Amino acid sequence: FPSHDMTIAAEWQRKAADQGYAAAQNRLGLMYKSGDGVPQDDIRAEDWLKKAANGYQNAASQGDAEALYMLAGLYKNGEGVIRNDEKAAELYKKSIDAYLKAAEQGDIKAQEALGDIYERGEIVPKNNNQAAKWYVKAAESGDVDAQFLLATKYRSIGSAVPQSYTNAAIWYRRAAEQGDARSQYYLAGMYRDGLGVNQNNEEASKWYRRAADQGYEAAQGTLGALYYLGEGVPQSFEKAAKWYRLAAEQGDFMAQESLGLLYEKGLGVPQSYAEAASWYLKSAEQGYREAQFRLGYLYELGKGVSQDHTQAAEWYLKSAKKGHQEAQYFLAILYDQGLGVKQDDVEAAAWYRKAAESGHAGAQVNLGVMYEAGQGVPQSYTEAIRWYQKAAEKNDETAQNNLGQMYLSGNGLGG
Repeated sequence: FPSHDMTIAAEWQRKAADQGYAAAQNRLGLMYKSGDGVPQDDIRAEDWLKKAANGYQNAASQGDAEALYMLAGLYKNGEGVIRNDEKAAELYKKSIDAYLKAAEQGDIKAQEALGDIYERGEIVPKNNNQAAKWYVKAAESGDVDAQFLLATKYRSIGSAVPQSYTNAAIWYRRAAEQGDARSQYYLAGMYRDGLGVNQNNEEASKWYRRAADQGYEAAQGTLGALYYLGEGVPQSFEKAAKWYRLAAEQGDFMAQESLGLLYEKGLGVPQSYAEAASWYLKSAEQGYREAQFRLGYLYELGKGVSQDHTQAAEWYLKSAKKGHQEAQYFLAILYDQGLGVKQDDVEAAAWYRKAAESGHAGAQVNLGVMYEAGQGVPQSYTEAIRWYQKAAEKNDETAQNNLGQMYLSGNGLGG
């Protein structure tokens, strides 16, 4: 689960657990053990795992393959029961026998489980041929989950089946034609990238639209991008805004940032820095570096928010630490000028360097200036020239001028 969904997940697991559902009791116990979605609590974890063990015991006594398998895992890890490797091995063997019996009778979930068991090779010797056999049997039954799973296996490197974009597209299509939104989304991506199918933006947009119409968040955001770019659909900022909004309201952080940008620029929506800042904040709080940079920029300029260089520096720093080039450059300027942070030539030079090393011309110029003056770095005309040259090659006028001045003065030309 995304981190923001863990608390909600725990709430629903608790409802099922309270009704005696062993799988939910098991998951809830593990959540308490790790502190995911609930406060970490070993006592509650043990309590729920014991309840899960009891529930699995009852189902396992009836020969339920999944219950046997899950109970074996509890004995293997000593969760809710006293650890017993011999008992775990015995239960694993019984679970395999039960899965095989069910799978041979056409049980799709048993077939999928066997595929996973043989692929991971933890309780039986790893056997990709057996794994592939059961994955294919499940998919051929027409089950969309099995088809999606097999397609994803074909799309991945190092799974039980040899990577094949062509086969991935085939199985995504089978599930997509049955209305599976996930498969529609991934099939669209394959058309967009030309993987396993001929590249076709119109086909891509068609499948994105089908998934988006079902409320599939990622498809809505991508469809917004297609309308923004005019890729496979007529270019329309208004439709881009519509689809970005639908995805953004579901929590899609990239769509939130993109919608914020439309508001900042007044494209397809009335121009509003306040709305831009609001959407940037939603995205930035999820850790998206582009939104963190753009929110910092609005704070620096005082657009849509009260001007606050301290806030600007904080958001720039969050983004800069994730490698955002512009954020590194603007943060360096704040340190250079002492805006929102204590003036610090060394910090300024360090952030200029990070941006400069990734090719930012302005940062290369400013780092050159610092080397020329010995400001925050050891004075070095040679280093100044080196950084000016990098920016000058990008047609930066300041760099070209500074480089010309250094040649006129002869500074650094002797080594």
